[in-house]
Amino acid sequence: MAGEAVTRYCSEVVTAPHGYLTNPGYPHYYPGQVNCSWHVRAHPGQHLRVTVHDLDVRGIRQGGDVCTDFLRVSEGRRVLSLECGALQESRVVTSRGPEVTVTLWGQGQALLPHRGALVEFTAVGCPTPPPPRDGYLVFRNETHAFFSCCVNFVFGDTLVKERLLRCVDGRGWSVSLPRQCIDVRLLMEYANSTVRRELERELVTAPPADTRPVHVRTDNLFVDTILPILILVGLMLGNCVIVAVILKYRRRDRDRAREGTGGGGRELVDLSDPDPRTV
Repeated sequence: MAGEAVTRYCSEVVTAPHGYLTNPGYPHYYPGQVNCSWHVRAHPGQHLRVTVHDLDVRGIRQGGDVCTDFLRVSEGRRVLSLECGALQESRVVTSRGPEVTVTLWGQGQALLPHRGALVEFTAVGCPTPPPPRDGYLVFRNETHAFFSCCVNFVFGDTLVKERLLRCVDGRGWSVSLPRQCIDVRLLMEYANSTVRRELERELVTAPPADTRPVHVRTDNLFVDTILPILILVGLMLGNCVIVAVILKYRRRDRDRAREGTGGGGRELVDLSDPDPRTV
């Protein structure tokens, strides 16, 4: 283990691609009455190979059937390995995903006169490269990673906006990924004629997303636009009819009032100006 990363403290989150886990006191003793655990995390799309090289803890007590102390390797709720006592040969397990938890559990006295555990972990598979500037990761699985540039951007070495990477034997990617995407408008303005012709061919065969025709569903158009307009026009016409009826009845009432006051032959006398003959 010379020069290798060795994690000796409990309750650690380990993100190195390779290393070793040992309990405090290894190989002289291991702590009891404690849950000594390590959470190992690799890159998305990778999985972890865990090798238990050495294990020396208390085993099953006489007359019992359950391990008092144990070493457990788990992936979420799935237990990959559960060992106790003295391990006779190395034990190797592989996770499905990029994270595992290694737990050394001891009960009883504070320090137990056994070596404890020595565990090696290795991230298997190609690590996910960071997305380029003005680009993003579309999807990633165990064997491939697909990247794309943003709208009006391309990779400078290929003059296209997509790039598919293939993981070769879990060691590396088939092609490199540039650190940034290039603005097409800058290339069209400052690049040479060969680059401009290549970009023009790409634009003809794959037009930008914002220039593609938009298909409008007619059923939504009627429900969302035409029907509300028809309802609004109907309400306006109804209000106009109501106002016209009200004005008609008011005009008829005024005409009746005029006929009652001026057509009956009665003479109106102004009481505010008394007749001088009565004084």
